[in-house]
Amino acid sequence: MEPNKHGGDPSGSDPNNIPEQLRDRSSSSSQPWRGRSVLNANAVPYQYQPPGNALSSVNIWGPNPRGTPLPRPPAPSVNTVQPQPSGHGPPPGCAAIPPTVDPFRTLLLGGRRHLAVLMPPELAARVVDLLARGDQEVLHWAVDAATTDVYMLMRSETGPLMFAALLRACVRLSRNDLLHRIAMEVASRGGRGSGLLMDVANDPPGEQSLLELIRAINPHPDLCQMLITRLLGDGMMEHWKGPNLLRRFFSVLPPDYDSTFIQFANSNFVRLLSSEPGVGCLMACYMGARHRSPDLKLLEKTIVMNTSAIAQLGEYSNRLLRCVLERGRGRGRYGIANGVLKDLATLSTHQFGHLVVMACIQLTCVGSRDHEVLLRRTLAAFRALDINQLGAVVLNGYGSSVIRNLLLTGSGMQVLSRNAKSLAMRIMQLPVEVQQRADAELMELAAALLH
Repeated sequence: MEPNKHGGDPSGSDPNNIPEQLRDRSSSSSQPWRGRSVLNANAVPYQYQPPGNALSSVNIWGPNPRGTPLPRPPAPSVNTVQPQPSGHGPPPGCAAIPPTVDPFRTLLLGGRRHLAVLMPPELAARVVDLLARGDQEVLHWAVDAATTDVYMLMRSETGPLMFAALLRACVRLSRNDLLHRIAMEVASRGGRGSGLLMDVANDPPGEQSLLELIRAINPHPDLCQMLITRLLGDGMMEHWKGPNLLRRFFSVLPPDYDSTFIQFANSNFVRLLSSEPGVGCLMACYMGARHRSPDLKLLEKTIVMNTSAIAQLGEYSNRLLRCVLERGRGRGRYGIANGVLKDLATLSTHQFGHLVVMACIQLTCVGSRDHEVLLRRTLAAFRALDINQLGAVVLNGYGSSVIRNLLLTGSGMQVLSRNAKSLAMRIMQLPVEVQQRADAELMELAAALLH
């Protein structure tokens, strides 16, 4: 038989491929095979079915011995199976559904290990989700990508989220090797005064990432000590973020690391006093130490022995003395008070020193026994000044402010009112020319206390 000129195969090898020309379009009987399947002239005539209906009533597969149409078998498929009732497997002859594969994960692991994938928020969120599921392959991939430029990742918008997810995955999966690798990469670029490591803390994301790293390596003393040493060598205590970082470290790290910070403060005490961050770090070390270690005692002794010099050094240095007077320990507070009283006339007339004297009057445990004792000693020290020294203090703008506050505070306490009146009498006994040039408010207050 010759092949059909329209491409059909009259042998019936492809029963679905029925040329349009072979379907009955008229009632002509000149060709008896019209409207019949070319496979068998006795087959059921072709009937049109509307689009969308299953062609289950059309028999194009040959004669049926029982005379009823056979259902059309479904198209073969290995990837799609209709949902089955609970407890039933796939229909016979169909392959089981393969496990679900995350296309993002496949693309991620098959692509370049580049930091750019970890920085956009939408991609970082997908990676964080995979890390939270404990995906070891993704963890390896993310660590490789992060260490290509770990500082950029830590300072990026998604840095704290992505960096913290990496560290927590390493801890949760006990991958100390990967944690060590991240810590070494962070520390290796800093230290030796380069400033690169502390530059990370300039932005809030970088600061938060550093704290996350400290928390993660806390159980590993070697890594923790190495990172602290690199931070100190990179100028942490003279960086504007240094005081805040140091306070956070004292709250996160165990007390064993206190001595590392305090030893550095003792070794660089003079240099730290010359800058605001340095003074802030000295205050953080003094207030944050949790044990009265020999290093802390040495720091306190250094402060007490240099009270007068520190008070006059500058705007920032006397903040350290005021901090100790206000919130310090008993020994440090009394030591500074003694140093102030020894040089009372000089400090009271100094631009910065008078602030420390005022702290002795106002800030030292107001209402406590210590405050009362210190005020009594301060009043007695002013009364003990000779006439020339007291006159110089009264004529000085800073000094007159100190004495006025001292008289107001002392007169308000019943146990010290007599001492305050005694000092007021000394002031009223100053030479007339001194009284005329003195601050009017001070002279009015002294006169009021005597009446």
